[in-house]
Amino acid sequence: MGRQLDSWDDLGGSGGAEFAKSWKKEGFYKAILHQSPPSERRVHNFRRIEIDENAPGGPKKTILWFPFVCHEDENYHRLKRMAAKSKETPPKAQRCPACRFIEHLEERDDLADDVVVFTFLAGQERMDLLKVHVLGLDKTSKLTFRDNLNGKTEYIIPHIPVDDPTQVLVTAEKWSMGMAIKKRIKDDRKIYGTDEDPAKKPIAYIFEYDSETQKYGCSRLDNYEVPESVEELWAGPAPDASRFIGPGNPETLYDQMKGGAEVASFECPFDDIFGPALKEWRQVDEDDPALVFPPPDEDSSEKATESKKPKASKKPKASKKPKEAKEPKANGVAETPPEPTKTEPAPKKQRKTRSTKPKPPPEPEPEVEVFECPDCSQDWPENLPACPNPECNAVADEPVDEPQTAAQAAQSGAKKGIPWQ
Repeated sequence: MGRQLDSWDDLGGSGGAEFAKSWKKEGFYKAILHQSPPSERRVHNFRRIEIDENAPGGPKKTILWFPFVCHEDENYHRLKRMAAKSKETPPKAQRCPACRFIEHLEERDDLADDVVVFTFLAGQERMDLLKVHVLGLDKTSKLTFRDNLNGKTEYIIPHIPVDDPTQVLVTAEKWSMGMAIKKRIKDDRKIYGTDEDPAKKPIAYIFEYDSETQKYGCSRLDNYEVPESVEELWAGPAPDASRFIGPGNPETLYDQMKGGAEVASFECPFDDIFGPALKEWRQVDEDDPALVFPPPDEDSSEKATESKKPKASKKPKASKKPKEAKEPKANGVAETPPEPTKTEPAPKKQRKTRSTKPKPPPEPEPEVEVFECPDCSQDWPENLPACPNPECNAVADEPVDEPQTAAQAAQSGAKKGIPWQ
């Protein structure tokens, strides 16, 4: 699930956002970062088949990428990473169909790693995805790197393109690119002063990508004079990127997954896996005709069950018993018993949670030394047993003084900050 980060001035949206052109093949992209902060989302990369009905010679099928925005919150993913490293029981996905499918596939001990899970056909093109590819188990395979279904962090970055500075666009960049921008900004603050910040003034940068090493970088575009028109765009509202960070359309993923599995003859309870997401999606988007699902039979059955619920009105009849107590009535003799029973357990639970939560906060009070992860170069507080980068598997060589378990991580909140800070 995506969220708006709140490091820069939180500006309101002004219409739908437009994506910038793809720049990875060229290897660089010149952009002026907008003063508003980027948004963060977690996506599950999958494949989809697109049909071009107007193609010369008749309809043409093409296999394309399908970034599905995760329905779970970031705390679920953090707890799962911590559980994997501490060998604790991982949490269960409640909503996201992609996460639920991953858990289902991990529990299928009856399937060999080389079993074909999905098959996509588009003309002469055929793509088979094995279990090891979908779960990301084979680190040597390009399919594992590109097509593993595990969630990956991305940033939706508002900016003004230097080559066409006429509007504010957005670009979806990987976690590595976000970290490269963060490092560039931190270095500029040290060299030029704290005012050299894209939240305080328009600054032009060059996003860089090396296709051979598959590494990202960010440098400052020197000798660039910002036009007044760009300053106005930079100071104005950022485009609304909510549709890019909201939960992905489960109906589209359902069709692509089930279709690919049927071609591969892979049996899977997709209806059970997608059930919570489809139900929630219909409830949330029932007022949006562009997103609403065709009302299935379940809706009528749910309404039927709701109509049956009035049977619960028999319970109020039981409330007639209090009428028997009309004589004492005591303005709450019957009401006071439930009140203590409600108030007694409630404060106890609150006290327990409040008493456990205050314990972690005192720990950060002393300054924690931060060092650079040798694998991904991200800032790594010494009290964490593993690198906080969700895509890095680096683990501390020696036990830390204050190990953080998955349970402790749940209490801490696990809120990430914007990549620029």
